[in-house]
Amino acid sequence: MNQSFVEILNILRRWAVTWSAIVALGTLAALAYVMAKPKMYESSAVIQIEQASVKDTGSSVGNAAALQTLQIIEQRVMARDNLISIIDEYDLFSDAQGMSMSEKVFQLRLAAQVVQIADPSMQWRQDLSPTALNVIVTWNDPELAADIANELVNNVLAQTEQRRRERAEESLAFYDGEERRVGEGIVMLEEQIADYKRQNSASLPGALEEQRQRLADVRSIELEIDSEIIGLRSGAQTSATSIQANRVRRLENQKELYHAEAEELSNAISRAPEVEQTLNTMQLQLQKLTDQYLAISAGRAEAEMGHMLEASQKGDKFQVLEKALVPERPLASKRKRNLALGMVVSAAIATGLVVMLESRSLVIWSGDQLVRKTGLIPVVSIPVIETTGARRMRFGKQFAMLIAIAAIFLVSAVFIVWYFGSANA
Repeated sequence: MNQSFVEILNILRRWAVTWSAIVALGTLAALAYVMAKPKMYESSAVIQIEQASVKDTGSSVGNAAALQTLQIIEQRVMARDNLISIIDEYDLFSDAQGMSMSEKVFQLRLAAQVVQIADPSMQWRQDLSPTALNVIVTWNDPELAADIANELVNNVLAQTEQRRRERAEESLAFYDGEERRVGEGIVMLEEQIADYKRQNSASLPGALEEQRQRLADVRSIELEIDSEIIGLRSGAQTSATSIQANRVRRLENQKELYHAEAEELSNAISRAPEVEQTLNTMQLQLQKLTDQYLAISAGRAEAEMGHMLEASQKGDKFQVLEKALVPERPLASKRKRNLALGMVVSAAIATGLVVMLESRSLVIWSGDQLVRKTGLIPVVSIPVIETTGARRMRFGKQFAMLIAIAAIFLVSAVFIVWYFGSANA
């Protein structure tokens, strides 16, 4: 169809009664749908987040973990077990016998939400912490809406207290364990270093100079013994041969002892670089463990500070700024929106239907329609001539139909105004 806007207006004028009837029926159907839906009530409570009066540099209650902590709290509040306890406590969905517990939990999650509130002017900060939490519950019973919202607020406060206490205790327990582990490692490594020094005392850097001097002395003594042995063996006194032989044997035994000592000293001196390198490695490990121990001790002190802040209630505080009250009026915005949407959809359907009926009609109302449908060019257009009686009868029928449709619209409008007016009163 290639009708122009003017032709569409003419079509609507010719089919005004049908179009109005469809719109009226659609509006009534939308109104019936809106009336069939239960009234919904919204109740909300506000929890103020007061920053710590004493700043803690530890990670347990620092601003860096504030958002993560809030997310964990929200997840715990909206956890399945917690929602089931609320459903059982307030006997929710008691009229829905065929609804499973999973469906009940899902519907309660849709009805309840926890919204973080932050300063809009500080959104550019990455470490921005929310200043409040808004707990909103939408329910078909005003008292239940307020009760559920207040129960969720109590859960948020309880979970917040439990989470902060758990974080402080976990941090303190972690640092205690690490301090004990690293301390035991330091003691064990110190014992290993002491044992290694005892086993390699001759090769220690501090004794190296003394060992070298002793080696030189032993070498000198060996030379003296060699000289004395040579002198005894070259003697010509035959009467003292046995005495000389005994003396030589004793000197040779002494030489072997000094030679063994020299070998031991030489080995100790040659092992000195290896011993020094091993000791340096062990000392470096000991220094690393000591640094870790100092860092852990500092972290433990911060964790203790956080634990004391929580115990003295000087950490971040969650306070109920506004309790959820029983709403006096149901939510009317969604009903109005659904009704308006139904009227718009009815008008669109009515317009499309009358245009389709016009296109399927065999009646030709203008010369342009004749050219478009048959390709024939009209020579002359003769208007329809009605008698006065026929015209009056046609106008009377149309007028009566319009009066009936207008009455339907008027009654619907009055009912809508009365219904939503009483809902908002």
